Amino acid sequence: MRRKLGVHFKTFLLLVDELIIAVIIFVVLWRLGVPIPFWAYILAGVGCAGLYWFLYRVLLDQRRKSPVSSTNIIGHKGRCVTALDPEGLVRVQGETWKAVSQCGAVAEGDEVTVADLQGLMLVVTTQAKPE
Repeated sequence: MRRKLGVHFKTFLLLVDELIIAVIIFVVLWRLGVPIPFWAYILAGVGCAGLYWFLYRVLLDQRRKSPVSSTNIIGHKGRCVTALDPEGLVRVQGETWKAVSQCGAVAEGDEVTVADLQGLMLVVTTQAKPE
């Protein structure tokens, strides 16, 4: 609950300047005698609510942790983005990692399994293809 309250507060802070500008525009138009139809107030309110919802969802998504972390990446399968001879790039769970192969050269596009994590480099193995 406290985390969501913090996200709501950040979202509101991001919208404060837009709300101030909208209020200034409406007050200036009113003071100049320009008639403002009721639907304009409704449209402005709906627009602010929509922008608030959009910013809230963006900020909430930024707080979520990545599904792949050092504790749960070992054992996952991935694909080689570049050839591993013995180092290269692999994609595991939608993220690209530097990797080193334990079993020699691996061609681009081959499937690998994560055996270990050393710093920010994955140690991968590959299954021997049946012939």
